[in-house]
Amino acid sequence: MLRILIVLTLLVTLAHAQRAPDMATLDRADGITKVGFDLGFSSLNPPPYDAALRFELWGQYVTKIGLGFYGALPVASSFGGKGTPRPPERDSRTSLEDGELGLVYVISGPWSGIVFRGGVGLPIATGGEDPAATRFLAAAPRLTDLALATGDWYARLSISPLFYGHHLFLRADVGLDVDLSGNDYHFLRLNIGGGADLGLVALSLELVNSITFGESMRADVRAAWRHGVRLGLHCVHCCFGLTTLLLVVGVMDLRAMALVTAAISVERLAPGGVRAARFIGAILVVAGLFLTVQASVGW
Repeated sequence: MLRILIVLTLLVTLAHAQRAPDMATLDRADGITKVGFDLGFSSLNPPPYDAALRFELWGQYVTKIGLGFYGALPVASSFGGKGTPRPPERDSRTSLEDGELGLVYVISGPWSGIVFRGGVGLPIATGGEDPAATRFLAAAPRLTDLALATGDWYARLSISPLFYGHHLFLRADVGLDVDLSGNDYHFLRLNIGGGADLGLVALSLELVNSITFGESMRADVRAAWRHGVRLGLHCVHCCFGLTTLLLVVGVMDLRAMALVTAAISVERLAPGGVRAARFIGAILVVAGLFLTVQASVGW
């Protein structure tokens, strides 16, 4: 699937917070009063549609004390679909997505800030099977707002640290969308992005992760958690000794870091990893004895 996103900010006014460029796919809330219009385009393969568009009008007002409110109204449209299967009713469909209203509070400093956001997804989406398919197909450019494509009530909470200085910016989002309609289909959002502010334009890299969970998924979540903990403990057992070595020779010593990385890679990836680990362990024992004697006699 090809995804193209064009972001146009129509109006920006002053507010008391650090100024960082707007992110295309992350949360927008910050300390700036503004109105914007987003256009997202998705080229779809396979059918039922050839492409989908997502329009969104959004804005926020932030007072001098950092407290404000925001709103968003997205619309999705799909078109084409001459392949098989064809769209159920016609060659194109436009659907109103769920709206969103909420409050935002910003704590800001000269180079950093933190944004608290709480809102409600309003179930005003167009009904029907075809409009629902259109909303989800058009959601690719804004996965962080996937809850607004469901047609359900949602409580949307998030916290976002911001950093901006020397024309560089960084943002992270941790958010939770809780289904209030009884369908038990929730979203956890973990996003991060950053880039360079070049003045009229900004270059950024953004990563958006949307994790769904609910009652029917809890068994799988518990199994995944146990598996992840087991892998984490195994990784700690493998790396603890070599990583501790950095505390002795220098945590920021690039040569030591390269040697430790190479040793861990050999232990984990080499066909004879156990023998390699024993050999590396023997070298570390000898090196430890040497450092001990050196410290004792003052070489």
